[in-house]
Amino acid sequence: MNKILPVVAFVIAAALAYMLREDLISRKDAEAIVTAIGVALAVSGALSAFLSQSIGRKTTISENGASHLDMRLKEVRSEIARVHSLERWNLFSSRSLLFAQYVVGGLLATSFVQESLSSQIIGLLGLVVVAASAWNQHFRPAAMHRAACFRRVSLQKVLREAEDEIFAITQGREGAPSEYKVAKLLSRGLNEAAEAEMEEPEAHDPSLLKRKVL
Repeated sequence: MNKILPVVAFVIAAALAYMLREDLISRKDAEAIVTAIGVALAVSGALSAFLSQSIGRKTTISENGASHLDMRLKEVRSEIARVHSLERWNLFSSRSLLFAQYVVGGLLATSFVQESLSSQIIGLLGLVVVAASAWNQHFRPAAMHRAACFRRVSLQKVLREAEDEIFAITQGREGAPSEYKVAKLLSRGLNEAAEAEMEEPEAHDPSLLKRKVL
C-alpha cells in the first residue's frame, strides 16, 4: 500500500497540471479539489477510527427453549460479526489516513503544486497532513485491523471445531463429546478473544509499553 501512494500522488499532480495547462479547470477549482480531497480523507479516516472504538460487545440474552450450547453458538457468531465490522472500519480508516498523509504530502512536495496553489491553501493542506499523521498515531487503525483480523480467524477456527463436534454428536459417532464440552470449547475461544482485545492497547501503544517497563 505505501509503495503505491507516491505513484498515486504523481498521477494526481500530473492530472492537475494537464487540466490547468489546457484550461480545463481554473486555479481556484484546483485548490478546491485538492483541499476537499485532503480534508475529506483525513476527517473520514479519523471519524471511522473513532466509530470503530464504539462497537461494543453484545450481551447474549437467554431464549426460552434454547440450550446452553445454542446460546454459545449464537454468541460466537455474533462476536465474529462484530470483529469483522471492526476490521472493515479500521481498514477504511487506515487507508484514508495514509492516503491523506502520503498522497497530499506528496502533492505538496511537487514544485508544480507549490507554484500553482496559493500559500494559504498549501498551509491548510500541510495542516491536513499533520492532522492525518497525528490521528494515525493516536488511533493506530492498521494495528487494530490486524488484531481484529487475528481474533476473527481464531474465533472462526473455534466455531468450525465446535460444528464438527456437534455433527459427531448428532450422528451418534463413537467418542463424540458432550454438548457441555463443546460449549466449554466455545467459551474458551470467546474468553481468549476478549483477553486479546484487552491487551491490544498495550501491544500497540509504545508509551504504555515503556510505562509497564518502568
